[in-house]
Amino acid sequence: MAPAALASTASAAPLLPDIVADPPGPGLMPEVYDNGTGQRLLIRMNGYVHNRGDGALEIRGSGPSGGSMTTVEQRVYDSSGGFTDVPSPARLWFETTDGHNHWHLMNAMRYSLWSTDRTYQVAPSQKVGFCLIDSQLMEGDAPDAYPVPGENFCGQGQPNRREVVMGVSPGWRDIYAAALPFQWVDVSDTAPGSYWLRADADPTDVMKETDEVNPAAYAVSPTVVNGYVAQPVAVGGVPANGSATIDLRATEFDDPFPGSPGPVEFEIVTPPASGSLDQPVGRWFSSSVLHYTPAPGQSGPTSFTFAARDSTGQFPRNPPTASVTVNIAGGSGPGPGPGSPGTLTISGAPQSVQTSSMTRLTATGSEASDGVSWSVDGNVGGNRELGRLSLDGIYTAPGSPPPGGVVHIGAKSVSGASATVPIRIVQAPPVKAAPSSALTPAAHGRLSRLVLARQRRTLIAVVVPGRNGRLRFIARRGGRRIASCSVVAQAKVRSVCSMKLSRTIAPDPFICKVPKTRGMKLPGVTVTATLYYGGGARVTRHAKTR
Repeated sequence: MAPAALASTASAAPLLPDIVADPPGPGLMPEVYDNGTGQRLLIRMNGYVHNRGDGALEIRGSGPSGGSMTTVEQRVYDSSGGFTDVPSPARLWFETTDGHNHWHLMNAMRYSLWSTDRTYQVAPSQKVGFCLIDSQLMEGDAPDAYPVPGENFCGQGQPNRREVVMGVSPGWRDIYAAALPFQWVDVSDTAPGSYWLRADADPTDVMKETDEVNPAAYAVSPTVVNGYVAQPVAVGGVPANGSATIDLRATEFDDPFPGSPGPVEFEIVTPPASGSLDQPVGRWFSSSVLHYTPAPGQSGPTSFTFAARDSTGQFPRNPPTASVTVNIAGGSGPGPGPGSPGTLTISGAPQSVQTSSMTRLTATGSEASDGVSWSVDGNVGGNRELGRLSLDGIYTAPGSPPPGGVVHIGAKSVSGASATVPIRIVQAPPVKAAPSSALTPAAHGRLSRLVLARQRRTLIAVVVPGRNGRLRFIARRGGRRIASCSVVAQAKVRSVCSMKLSRTIAPDPFICKVPKTRGMKLPGVTVTATLYYGGGARVTRHAKTR
């Protein structure tokens, strides 16, 4: 590692970065991906690492061992032109699972999906690492400094590189397109609904910043997971010697894009304690109409649970259940419709949930009107081993499956009525990278013809890549670099780079709205566009102005 600079003075002020999360998204159409252990439903989004501070975020690692740098430091520049290398808890890892094959600053960002009211997380959060570079200038006029010369995008293809340097200059942000590996949230077990994508910068607090509080950033518009959610039903006034016709209900969530839900279907999850239904337990059926027949001499309320799903899909893998309450005449007072007296049931519980996930449960029925207390296996509020329940019914599963693998969620009303549902806790699978999105398939490594334009003192370069990767544009005159920029490339999507030129290079303002290379009053300028992909492969295009 380079030694700490001696140029710093006592009066020099440190120029720290301030890494913020810009709003992620928009969420793309859900994508089904099979990682070899089963299919997953992914919602992809764009992500950003934005430095709004006065100084650069520069992370330096050395001493590679087993795919990790043994020494990691953050270089902090100061107002005198010096710097200090500060030991950092950050982890630099040579990432191969996503096809990048270069060094990443791990846990640079976290992505997750949150409830409509943004009060709890509905899909597993994912901490992701990046090779940090300057991709887009957002504020000020600082030149791009990353990747530094010779870094080849964070040591791409160099797992034994002795030292690696990465960073984001002040006023710049790094961009990660939705098509890239890990740019997604897994919603395989998320109930259909309207949600908010969220990004958190530096979630493990490994960066030294001017402001260590990193507010979350939510997408500018909600993300809809299509499908159906079962809704509670109550039927009253059923004759003891008769039968009840029950119309099952489900709320449809339908974002108008291809993949919208097909017809709804239902499943009986738990049967009534007494009486019988004309549909078996555990088998999906298309009709919303059920018939219930009480047992001889039966009276009072009884209940069962059901689930709903899109008949043309397989997600969510564990849909939430809703309760049906039937009041038989001669019991504790039949009453039509929801809220029949003397009833308490629990809705929203899937048959199984993953470790550390969060699920909203709802107490329904007349006994729930004054509120309920929640418990897990008899423990009010739950505990670390069994999972915890908030006062409003949000269940957070434990970090590992409890003994037996099943917990029993209980709700108890003020008057003493109670209800219980079982939930199986399963270990969340390890996070595996999904490849580049099938929405923008990588066809080949070609680049289209590189075309140029000039808007005053901005040189604009345009190229279309044949596959996903990262594009680096460099403008040179007489062999000397005069401008550069970097963008994340999506297959068959036009990539545009805007490079600021100095007055010495472009002394006269000039506007050329039509891309061309002649007559731009920039003699001797050569622009090179290089596409990096597949762990070190590259293809290059050149264009020269006249």
